[in-house]
Amino acid sequence: MIISRLGTSAVSVVAILSAQAALADLSAQDVWESWKDNLSMAVGDDLAVGGEVFAGDVLTVSDIVVTSDTGTEVVVVTINSMTFTEQGDGSVSVNMSEEIPIVVTSLLWDGSESVVNMAVRHQGLDITVSGSPEVQTYALSADRYAISLDEVIEEGNESEASGSAVFNDLSMVYTLVYGDLQGIEFEMSAGSLDLLFNLVDPWSELSVDIAGQVQDIVADFVALVPMDPELEPEDMFANGLAFSGGYSFGGTGYFANVSEWGMETIVALTVDSGETEFAIDADALGYSAVSFGIAVEVEGDMMPMPVSATLGEYGAAFFMPLAASEEPAEFGFGLTLADLVVSDDLWGMVDPMGVFSRDPATFILDLTGTAQLFVGISDPDELMMMGMMGDVPGELVSLSLNDLVVAIGGAQLSGNGAFTFDNEDYATFGGFPRPEGALTLQVNGANRLLDSLDAMGMLPPEELMGARMMLGLFTV
Repeated sequence: MIISRLGTSAVSVVAILSAQAALADLSAQDVWESWKDNLSMAVGDDLAVGGEVFAGDVLTVSDIVVTSDTGTEVVVVTINSMTFTEQGDGSVSVNMSEEIPIVVTSLLWDGSESVVNMAVRHQGLDITVSGSPEVQTYALSADRYAISLDEVIEEGNESEASGSAVFNDLSMVYTLVYGDLQGIEFEMSAGSLDLLFNLVDPWSELSVDIAGQVQDIVADFVALVPMDPELEPEDMFANGLAFSGGYSFGGTGYFANVSEWGMETIVALTVDSGETEFAIDADALGYSAVSFGIAVEVEGDMMPMPVSATLGEYGAAFFMPLAASEEPAEFGFGLTLADLVVSDDLWGMVDPMGVFSRDPATFILDLTGTAQLFVGISDPDELMMMGMMGDVPGELVSLSLNDLVVAIGGAQLSGNGAFTFDNEDYATFGGFPRPEGALTLQVNGANRLLDSLDAMGMLPPEELMGARMMLGLFTV
């Protein structure tokens, strides 16, 4: 089940304004001004600059410090130097320090402080900005771009904690459209993402080591963001907030080793490939994710035996309306767990004689329908008022079971159907609108499954007889 992308309006804004800015040139000062706005928006309002020097076509900015203070947490980002070089073709090249320290100081519940030292480090970073002051397109590439956790200090004592997320062969293009409704369009690819994390807690003797790699990453994102600082969060969507995007990845592997009080657990996970899509605006919300070739292995001192399992496909998706409408709007839900296989050691714990079929298990559910909302889900005050009045926020109009598959132990249940609902009749089914339609179910191999359960002694004779009688209604 794939969701349709929202955010078409954001793409249109970027395209139209980019075309209008095609004949404009950017200056080094234009790009630096936009950097100041973005740094303040992303980190904090307190921006301090040591100096700005313009020589020829180069603007050099030194000792940049951005601070955010919430009262209980202070974040300080320091950039020692940035240069903005006008290229003579209307574009500007940006260079910055190869290491950007980030310090997060938090006030803990007992009055003590926690200090986290992080840094952004890069190699071979190249940034070129083109467009106009109102519409700026950034083309970025880097051999290596890393975010690192270097040190954690609590109550004056350094904890053994470190980590990093490293993008290799990174390429990125994004466009910013400045205005009351800011537009963002983003595309990114990376050859791989390397993940490392280590934590040692001497008090609980806890040690955690995690390593992972994700290959062939491709991502995109489009958004419209209202910039009015007076807007409350619940009013953002009503004033134009919308975004959509997604990402895909290739071969992925994670390894974790957790040790506590001398007991060790090891987990290994691999995935062949996958992709995710998402979209939301004032009218609707959608999400879709799928992964293929999943394998997991777990072993540990507290487990009687190693456990392993594989899954051919995992998928989940949903889409739903968020706004009130005069006509029914579509919704849907889907879940796929295909070709699940568990290790023989695990099977042996419940079926040591091998009576039960070890065929791969599958579950597939695909539902779609229509519903009409009388109030928007994003309007909490109206929803609360309707609840107090005993009113319902909407009504179910139709529901279709497009696909149902349940396969396990050599048996398979499949089905489909479609219903409409009479919202004038809540009496027939006790407070639920009366359905009209048909559901078709088919069962194959059920008797074989019951024979296996009987041989394993998992069903008493009277329940087994009742199950066989009911199967006569569905079995083909």
